[in-house]
Amino acid sequence: MALSSRARLFCCVLAPVIGVLTASYLWIICGIIIAITGWSQVHLAAAYPIPAAYSTALYFHALIFTLLGVTGIYGVTASSLKRPGLILGYLIILALHLLLSFGGGGFLLMMINRSPSQDEITACLDQNPNDPVATQFCYTPITIPHGVAVALYVLSWILEIYACVMIFSYLEELKQRAANPDFERKPRRPSGPVDPGSIGAPRPIPNFKPATMGSLMSSAGELRAVYNNIRGAMDWQHHENHRVPLRRL
Repeated sequence: MALSSRARLFCCVLAPVIGVLTASYLWIICGIIIAITGWSQVHLAAAYPIPAAYSTALYFHALIFTLLGVTGIYGVTASSLKRPGLILGYLIILALHLLLSFGGGGFLLMMINRSPSQDEITACLDQNPNDPVATQFCYTPITIPHGVAVALYVLSWILEIYACVMIFSYLEELKQRAANPDFERKPRRPSGPVDPGSIGAPRPIPNFKPATMGSLMSSAGELRAVYNNIRGAMDWQHHENHRVPLRRL
């Protein structure tokens, strides 16, 4: 089976390796940015007496995107080396990270929707009575807006699932290239516009004679003669089949 018919294309146009590299660079950029903001919230929350469940949710949030950035670095390296074993490892790591993201992201969204109890707020305010930042953390331990958190995790889950599909397609492509080493040396049709100067002059067909009026009339006469012969044979056969035998007196 042809290689291009099995491997899915990135955005229906580009090769799977482009999709793998694009996803890897996206993980690096977004993972590092979100991880920095996440660890800053973890550090800030550690300075104030908020409930442990909220600190744990923030810790998992920062850890998930830190691992996502590290996974992106590994993906760029694996895609550049073009080794099936490394690409398979990238697929496994990203799949495990997706499962971890489901758990950690779901836990963070649950804690965002949960409001601290009055006893937790009171215990937090008693330790920092005159600190306005502490007051804010006591009432809202996680400052990430709910809509932003939902959009962030849902989008990351969709992109990671799509990236897993592209990595698997790229892995299949590398396996086919390993099984067919001559694939790269096969000529390919040009994908861009055709240069009119590259088109040669038309070549004459050997022993080709253009039709003339005399040759057409001769061919028509030959066809008419064949038709008359066939019809005469059919009439004779019909006459023989309908002959009535005479009785002998």
